[in-house]
This record gives sequence, C-alpha cells and structure tokens, in this order.
Amino acid sequence: SMVAQDRKVLLLVDNASSHKLPETLSNVNVRFLPPNTTAYLQPLDAGAIAALKKKIQRRKTKYVLTKFEGIRRFHKAAGTVPSRQEIAEMHKVDMESAIQWAKEA
Repeated sequence: SMVAQDRKVLLLVDNASSHKLPETLSNVNVRFLPPNTTAYLQPLDAGAIAALKKKIQRRKTKYVLTKFEGIRRFHKAAGTVPSRQEIAEMHKVDMESAIQWAKEA
C-alpha cells in the first residue's frame, strides 16, 4: 500500500464543481488549480471549447431571429407594438433547447 511504502502523491485537479474530495486521503495531497486555467493548460481543449461556443451562439442567434420575426409579423398584422417583456423573453432559451444545440454542435 502507499502508506506502507511511504509514497506521497500530489494530485492536481481543475476546480470543477464535480470534483468532490473524500473525507480522508492518507498519502494523497490534492490541490485545485486556479479558476479559468484550463485554456492555458490544455490549449487543444480551448480550441474545441471555443468552436463549441461559436456553434451554439450561432444557433442561438438563429433562434432569436426566428422568434423576432414571428413577433414582428404578429404585431404588424395586429397593428401593435411588441412590449418590452416580449422583447426580453425573445432572448430566453429553455434548457432542453440548449442541450439539444450542444448535442448538435
């Protein structure tokens, strides 16, 4: 065992909320990396993350424009003006749609 062999281990982990520590680790010293260091330590991941964000943002822009066009047509036909709340709601995305966009990206 590590204790019998007097081995010591330093484990570096990023600060993701999913990284939970057990109550006791005898010969393991766990250190969390500072926030927002993944892009510097894993530059290939940074490119993949940036590409994913770009694809999702592009999809969200299409989504908002489609909603905007629907609101515009409705109010044009009704001879009314959209409310501030309608405009604000236009930018909201439900979780299911966001997850689907991430899967598609």
